[in-house]
Amino acid sequence: MTRGLDLTAVANLVGDPSRLKMLAALLAKGKLTAGELAAVAGVSPQTASAHLSKLQRGELIERTHGAYYTKQRLFRLAGDDVAQAVGALSALATMKPQATLTTNEPSAKLCYAHLGGTLGRTLLAALLDQKLLEPVDAPFNSVYEYRVTAEGAEVLSKFGIDVTGLQKQRRHFASRCLNAHEADGHLSGSLADALLKGLLDRGWVVQDDSKDRVLMLTEAGRKGLASGFAVRL
Repeated sequence: MTRGLDLTAVANLVGDPSRLKMLAALLAKGKLTAGELAAVAGVSPQTASAHLSKLQRGELIERTHGAYYTKQRLFRLAGDDVAQAVGALSALATMKPQATLTTNEPSAKLCYAHLGGTLGRTLLAALLDQKLLEPVDAPFNSVYEYRVTAEGAEVLSKFGIDVTGLQKQRRHFASRCLNAHEADGHLSGSLADALLKGLLDRGWVVQDDSKDRVLMLTEAGRKGLASGFAVRL
């Protein structure tokens, strides 16, 4: 796409913390609803709507339909140039995932359809430390985008994950989640969704019915993560 260069207008748009959080979330996840973007930015639906309108008028985001042209309306970044710019800004606030549990928060929780919380951050750190994942060596995206190594593909295959099939999907494969409540990051994308499904299917984590979006790590999960991914909890 082509757009006139107006640095002042763009700076004003991305200078608002709430709008920048929305853009960063769209960079990580590809498409999100207005409600999801409101939650990411920590603002009311009405305030989110106003921010989204400004971002649309500035040609930084665009609206699209959900699967099979349902009535669900989603938002996405307006092009690769926008994604590169947001990636560059986000890189300034990079934080390395922690390798061990260091807080009293729930050890695992749902973040959309993938694993968040301390366990999510610890798993990402382990995947990187074990060289099962590595940052993509590309301008602007190297901090947030990951690819599976040959060793990683073998390990994930044993876990029941079809890496090739996931990479063919029309969505982000593996990136660092930019959820506002997870400042030091965990994995998002189709690979993250598949990992969570595998953990749930094996009973390594189970949902806590008494607490919304909280997951509990089982003893089988503790042992399985240690032997399968060198995650020590």
